[in-house]
Amino acid sequence: MSKLTISEVELLVGELWKYWEALWPLEKVIKDIFYVLNLSNQKNKINIDHNVWVQNLIDTQRFPWIEKKVSDNIFTHQVRLFQMIKELDFFILQVNLNRLKLNLPREINIEYALNLSLLHDDSEWINPLKDIPTDIKMSLSDEANTILHEIEKACIEVLTIYQKDHLSVRTKEDIKAKYDDAESKTTIEWQLVSYLDKIDWFMFCVHELHLWNRNFIEPFKNYLNILKWIKNDKSKFEKIRFLFESDIEFLRELVISKFPYDKMFSKFEEDNKKYIAYTEMIRRLDAIYFFNLESILKSFEEKWIETRIEEYVELIENDEEHFFFKRAVPNTKTTIYPFYESWKIAFAKVWYSDTRWKNIFWFNLMYPN
Repeated sequence: MSKLTISEVELLVGELWKYWEALWPLEKVIKDIFYVLNLSNQKNKINIDHNVWVQNLIDTQRFPWIEKKVSDNIFTHQVRLFQMIKELDFFILQVNLNRLKLNLPREINIEYALNLSLLHDDSEWINPLKDIPTDIKMSLSDEANTILHEIEKACIEVLTIYQKDHLSVRTKEDIKAKYDDAESKTTIEWQLVSYLDKIDWFMFCVHELHLWNRNFIEPFKNYLNILKWIKNDKSKFEKIRFLFESDIEFLRELVISKFPYDKMFSKFEEDNKKYIAYTEMIRRLDAIYFFNLESILKSFEEKWIETRIEEYVELIENDEEHFFFKRAVPNTKTTIYPFYESWKIAFAKVWYSDTRWKNIFWFNLMYPN
């Protein structure tokens, strides 16, 4: 059980308060934190129905102090991240087959990375402090970050008490091991998930700016600086750093040379199905650009914000169908940025079945009227 004192918790909440002040009463936040700390000492495992678990994730908004055009919550974020990794599955397979050439110490376990993507933020529906973005964590004092880490560890303990077996994990110890891995950020799979987690929020900022939401100018600039920091600091994400530093054409060739789109079908099927397979390959090539930090940083310099509105006015005037509001499908390009196109594909695939077994698709929320 954590030994945090009231004064320590007050120190952390005090540093965060400028972001939380309009959302929760100070006394309630502190009270809820100690409730979680005490609950983490419980011994018995209690299963929560899967639909209730999902609804808790849906009810937990990401960065609620920023007014958004598009609703975003822990569930949509984690499934979106899952879909981003699914878009990379064929590429990761080729990386594994070429791991000696790439100096990769072992293969990337794609199934494990997918599992991590679906649980890495689970604790945020339990944590009274909710989702704290990287740029804000970096602004905290060392002492506040240590206190925050203790609270996050307590939330993991609570998750192992309440977690239902919907991740095909058999025991409380196995569940805790996965959450601990997500917390420690040491394995190659977790570094992959952690990096794409930052790319996801950056792309969400880009998407909001595409919708002319000026509330995201500062978050966009902050995450642009974080990506610059990742690119320049060789000690960060060292186990997947080869993906940042490899020539993009070499990485693309890993997919192009092995993707069997021209060998999969007979001549009778060629016209339609070969084209579909080709668009599948293009999607996978677009996803590789998630790792091309040089291209991302070059595309989204600060002056990009200043030209955004003018560029989109021109697009509207020059395209009577307003093509950047169309469905995010492989053969519909809405911008010149392959990483953004791939992110939208992942977002468009987010859906779930509610308690009435009705399928809810998040695509309709991507482009509000």
